[in-house]
Amino acid sequence: MLTLNNYEVWRTLKEIAEEAFPEKKGMVKTFRVSIHATESNTKHGDYSLLTREIRIFNLSRKTAHIIKTTIHELAHHCDCSFFGKTGHDKQFYTTYKQLLEVAHRMGKINLADTADEIDSRDLSAMAKKVGKPQYEAQVKRGGHIIKVDNAFAIKDELKEHGYRFSSTEKLWLMEVTDEQLVSEKSWVEGKTQQANIKIVGLDDNTIESIYFGIVGKKLFGKNDELKALGFKFDNARGWYKRILASEKNAFSKMVKERFSISPSFTGTL
Repeated sequence: MLTLNNYEVWRTLKEIAEEAFPEKKGMVKTFRVSIHATESNTKHGDYSLLTREIRIFNLSRKTAHIIKTTIHELAHHCDCSFFGKTGHDKQFYTTYKQLLEVAHRMGKINLADTADEIDSRDLSAMAKKVGKPQYEAQVKRGGHIIKVDNAFAIKDELKEHGYRFSSTEKLWLMEVTDEQLVSEKSWVEGKTQQANIKIVGLDDNTIESIYFGIVGKKLFGKNDELKALGFKFDNARGWYKRILASEKNAFSKMVKERFSISPSFTGTL
């Protein structure tokens, strides 16, 4: 999974379900995915039986943990498609375990990266009901991802050249082979500054979603301090700063210590 766009996640989950249950491919009903750049204290994601929509929250978590949540909700959808109901019972964890193992084998997730997740109730419950997921160490793949930030002025050229826009990361990206890397790097360096380009190995990719941390309009007399910290002012939202979702906790602590308020977060302004 290159990024957390709704379509990208939907397509990946569909591929996992079809690979995991080839004999039931026609039984998996259509479903929707919506990624929300918001934080929830009660859940990482959910699934609606009525609308068949998978919703994902809390993008500040590690990439592997977010992907594991999408597969958890996919298991609910598969159970609803096959049996007309779902719950955290033995059948659900059988489905979930199958999907996780297949997703690992397909290279969509590395289950070794989820072993130290703080919220490990899923895997603990699975182990008790149907056993731990079985998987082998993944073989490192070749290939790279080129990411281009601050690219509004060249977005049409990037799109025409094959780049895709990530609505959660707020940048353009393209997957290339080892053989394509040199020529593609040369092309994109001719379009924008080196500081706007990031190249990562396909297996080392981290999906760095963007949040806007908002502190509002009521910080009177703090304009210079806010500007020095990199905040900008929006007429509707007030003072805000663009940050990586993974920086949410550190940002909240800084704002609390400096201004004695708790910021809010959104994925769009």
